[in-house]
Amino acid sequence: MTTPLAIVLALALGQATHATAATADDPWIVVLGVAQDGGVPQAGCDRDCCADPGRHRHVACIGIVDPQSGERWIIDATPDFPAQLRMLDEIAPPAHDTPSPGLAGILLTHAHIGHYTGLVYLGHEVMGAQGVAVWAMPRMRAYLSSNGPWSQLVEYDNIRLYELAGDKSVRLNRRITVTPIQVPHRDEYSETVGFRIDGPGRSAFYLPDIDKWDRWDRRIEDVIAAVDVVWLDGTFYADGELGSRSMADIRHPFIVESMQRFATLPASDRDKVHFIHLNHTNPALRADGDARAAVTAGGFHVADEGDRFVLAAGPPRVIPGPVSRPTSRPTTRPATPEDTNPAADGFDLARSDPRAVAIADAVMQRLGGRHAWDQTRYITWKFGGRRRHLWDKHTGRLRLERPGPHSGKHYVMLVDLDTGTGRAWREGVPVTAPEELGSMIRTARNEWINDAYWLLMPYKLKDAGVTLRYVGEGVTEAGGRGDVLELTFRDVGNTPQNKYYVWVGADSGLVEQWAFFGNAADEEPSFVNPWTGWKRFGRIMLSGDRGELYGRPFELVDIAVFDELPESYLDDPAPIDWDELLRGRR
Repeated sequence: MTTPLAIVLALALGQATHATAATADDPWIVVLGVAQDGGVPQAGCDRDCCADPGRHRHVACIGIVDPQSGERWIIDATPDFPAQLRMLDEIAPPAHDTPSPGLAGILLTHAHIGHYTGLVYLGHEVMGAQGVAVWAMPRMRAYLSSNGPWSQLVEYDNIRLYELAGDKSVRLNRRITVTPIQVPHRDEYSETVGFRIDGPGRSAFYLPDIDKWDRWDRRIEDVIAAVDVVWLDGTFYADGELGSRSMADIRHPFIVESMQRFATLPASDRDKVHFIHLNHTNPALRADGDARAAVTAGGFHVADEGDRFVLAAGPPRVIPGPVSRPTSRPTTRPATPEDTNPAADGFDLARSDPRAVAIADAVMQRLGGRHAWDQTRYITWKFGGRRRHLWDKHTGRLRLERPGPHSGKHYVMLVDLDTGTGRAWREGVPVTAPEELGSMIRTARNEWINDAYWLLMPYKLKDAGVTLRYVGEGVTEAGGRGDVLELTFRDVGNTPQNKYYVWVGADSGLVEQWAFFGNAADEEPSFVNPWTGWKRFGRIMLSGDRGELYGRPFELVDIAVFDELPESYLDDPAPIDWDELLRGRR
């Protein structure tokens, strides 16, 4: 598809976009925590689920941001309040003249420890905040007013309590309204509510705690149908999760129960569901585990920190996280992008624009972060439905399967990408003729270079030989606003004469389109492709939808990421049961 660059690039300020496109001023919701009240790891836990530092998760909490007014709210003040406030400050800084903590208000769901005890940080021993608005149901408000240390917060005017009423909407500002909806739960000290959140074009529902669905006097299916996204109680995945402890009286709907109940919902409604408030024992916390794969296969999602949802007109979608989690250890200086996303040796920093480099670093962070990328080991995908790659990123080994160029016979090539050596089989028979084998291995390596770039280009913006230039603001063919980067190359790859323009979405922070130029001097691109369908795979995000190429649909399919695989997959040409390997991961 060749498109005039003047149409595609749209650099002039003020150029119109689609009327339904989200803008940078639209209000949005961000997930600041996904764990049950005790967080992950949980105190006193010596099980494997708490041993992996990479599985740290904050207690369930969401933030609401209105960029136009500069106001910010959070739902629930958790024990992780300091870290979550810092996360919110990093992604939506308060106005410089806003008194600490820079919140227009805090809304409380109920009086269990993971949902209100973070209020202590507003007290005179820590922040000494003044007049922070705290919205609570009547029993919750009375509990805070009459029991220390919370009553001291009221007495010292650290917080000011405002009363909520079930199903009565509260207008936070002219664009955002919240409505508490009471639900059954262990209400020892207060009521329990979820919150419906309405923006100028979209709505959401947040419910971290509830008893079993059939104990509620309304149908959760009706609630799901009435909004655009829901975050629902996913505390436990299934019965038996707590070992010898009986779960017969657990007052939460298990994720498997919810999925079974919602199985007959339209796919569009199932896609709205994001499970949150996960206990440290919940196997769905593992992004590469079977439980997460089952959730995904059912058409549902597991929330992650940094997920965002725009409360404005436009296609309703949650933009996956995660945001970076600030370190709890003091540092001698603020971290810089180069600390977290160092350039490869040979990246042309001297000739690259600082703004373009900063955008490249932000893209890496948006994709999951450099650490997540470095930790990712096995990636598999099928290029254009034809060539299947399995790449061990840590060792540089590749398994490439494809039909022959003319015969249609099945080829398997096992290649060491670093040394350029390898072995090949045709219909299971080894290729031994040196000239033919050498040609096949070179071809396999070149195909991997091309095909991997189509999948992984956003992770390679600071690769060796790359020069980045900031072109300006632009609009994609789909009408999305963003920044445009130019990538040129020197002494690297098979085609260093190429050039790319890359559109980074203003709202998503992700690559949304690229344009390919066969020669850097060309004025018109050879083709322009969207980068859509972003999904989380393991620790990182990948996109496979490339729209059309030369008038035909083109996509990368069967994408999956693994932490562990049998060594034989990269050492032995024996057939792999790809359907079984990819079950629940497609």
